[in-house]
Amino acid sequence: MNSSRRLHAIAGNLEEIGEWSALVLADAPIRCGTKVRVACERFQLRGLVESCTFEELLGFFVRVRLDPESRWSQQWFTPKHLFALLEQRPAAAGCA
Repeated sequence: MNSSRRLHAIAGNLEEIGEWSALVLADAPIRCGTKVRVACERFQLRGLVESCTFEELLGFFVRVRLDPESRWSQQWFTPKHLFALLEQRPAAAGCA
């Protein structure tokens, strides 16, 4: 490993996860273009920081574009706070 590379851990909470991206609420900013690893349960997702925005009361929202080999799937793991959103549609009036 190149000694000029530094690894730095930052505490965060996985807010959103999709097949190609993740949104992490972090304690510190991460520069756009930085390669990152997101440790979730026993899995590590790898990707590149696309954006980092600061919300005064919460912290830094870091959007990560996942590498193709790190595409997320519910078969890998499901975050404890992830739930299915179901939509109940009213029956259309006059339908036969």
